[in-house]
Amino acid sequence: MRLGLRQVKGIDEASRELLDEQRAIGSYAGLRDFVARTGLGEQVVERLIAIGAFDWTDIPRRELLWQLRSTLADADPDRPALGLTDDAQRALGASLPPMTFAERLAADYRELSLSPTAHPVELFRERVAARGVIPIGEAGRRRDRSMVRLAGLAVSIQHPMTAKNFVFIALEDETGMINVTVRPQVYTAHRALLHRHPLLVIDGVLQVEGEVLNVVARRIHPVDAVVAEAAAPEGRERSTAIDLAKQQRMFR
Repeated sequence: MRLGLRQVKGIDEASRELLDEQRAIGSYAGLRDFVARTGLGEQVVERLIAIGAFDWTDIPRRELLWQLRSTLADADPDRPALGLTDDAQRALGASLPPMTFAERLAADYRELSLSPTAHPVELFRERVAARGVIPIGEAGRRRDRSMVRLAGLAVSIQHPMTAKNFVFIALEDETGMINVTVRPQVYTAHRALLHRHPLLVIDGVLQVEGEVLNVVARRIHPVDAVVAEAAAPEGRERSTAIDLAKQQRMFR
C-alpha cells in the first residue's frame, strides 16, 4: 500500500501517514466515509479515484468523480452547492459513460507515470503489427544486421558528452526493453519528433553481440502516424487508440 501511494503524484508523506492511520482503524464504507475520515483535498482524492483506488466500491470512476463534488459541497458550507436534489445528483452520475480501458490507462500514466495493468503499446499492437512492427521480445530471434521495426515507449533519451553526438534511447514495450542508437544525422532529422513523441516506431538495423541486442535507428516515426495508417475497422475502438496515441504528453 505504501509503495503504491508513493507512486501517486501529489500525495505527500503526511497524507500517506494519515491514510495508514485511518486504514488501521478500519475499512472505509465508501467515498463519503473516506473524505470524512481523511479530510484530503479534492485534487488528491480525484487522483486516487482516477487510478482506481476506489474500484472496490464497484462504482464507475466517472460516477465517483461526480459524487466527490456533492460530497465536498455537503462537507463544506462555504463551497458552492450543485443545486440538485440527491436523487438528481445520483441520476446524473449514473448516466455518465464509464471510462474506457484506454482512458484508464491514460489516467494511470498521468498520475503514476506507469500502469500496473497494461503497457500503452498493447493498445496499438494489432495495428502496428499490420505495419510490420514486431514485439521487442522477438528481436532476439532475428539475425545480426537484419532490419527490424519496433514500437515502444522511450523511457529515456541520453546524450552523453563523450559520445560524439550519438543519442541513445531505451525503448520499452509490453515484452521488454532494447537499446537504440541514433546517429547524429538521424537525430538531427528527428530531433523535434523525439522530444514531442515518447511513443515511437523505429526502423533500424539489429546488432547482436552474444546476449546483448542493440538497434541502430534509420528512421523514426510517431506511433500515432503508424496506427492511423494501419488497416483496421472504423469505430470507437480504433479512434480511441489513435486519440490515445496522439496524447503523447501523458507518457512523459
